Amino acid sequence: MGFSGAEAVGSFTFWKNKEYSVQKGEKGIKILVPTKYQTFEREGKKYQVGVKYASKEEKEAIKKGDMKTKDHIGYVAGYVFDISQTNAKAEDLPSIFPNRWIDGKVENYDEMFRSLKELGRKIDVEILDKPFQELGTAKGSYVEYQVLNSRGEMENRKAIELNPCNSELHNVKTVIHELAHAKLHGTESGNHDRTHPEKEFQAEMTAYTVCSHFNLDTSDYSLHYLHHYIEDHTQINDKLALLEEVKGTV
Repeated sequence: MGFSGAEAVGSFTFWKNKEYSVQKGEKGIKILVPTKYQTFEREGKKYQVGVKYASKEEKEAIKKGDMKTKDHIGYVAGYVFDISQTNAKAEDLPSIFPNRWIDGKVENYDEMFRSLKELGRKIDVEILDKPFQELGTAKGSYVEYQVLNSRGEMENRKAIELNPCNSELHNVKTVIHELAHAKLHGTESGNHDRTHPEKEFQAEMTAYTVCSHFNLDTSDYSLHYLHHYIEDHTQINDKLALLEEVKGTV
């Protein structure tokens, strides 16, 4: 509502850190920014007081752990600027927003999506028509949950949520990514010792490989995604073993 058509936004500092500048005279888009803060219970009082209002003695007691604090999240007004308000160009987007949505249509999309749904059914994973909750910037999610069946018993279920903002191309890539999580990292897989970066590396490598086989180009997104998770080599152990599992999944 603050800027109709805004697609790629960041704060003034965000753009500056990316070595781009907001054009002179541009007005920021007002948003609510989540802000963490702490409170403590002042002696003799039954209400919480913000740590920033603590006395010198109270701050010392908090630091020593003699006085307990509580964590909270509040919201303050902040401002962001769309890429069109900066000197950045469209071709700069891949490096600025590696987790952006992929635009693109898929030939025979309905048929391919039905095939992916059928593949999901074979491993007892349902691709949901609507996500359980707002996914924000996440493109999708693999979830395991329980429901009460007609016999009054709790039943285990597996499903994939998709973000309604996804394009056809991003939907296909995301379903493959989440199906890889289901097969490689689900409760029944036994791969519980995998680190989060290892799991993401395997899922995205599977998605990239399958999409490439069908001539679907996700390289701009997938290669940045993979690079992000292998930057910290201490979190990715035996890459050959990981790739062998990807090979078996593909």
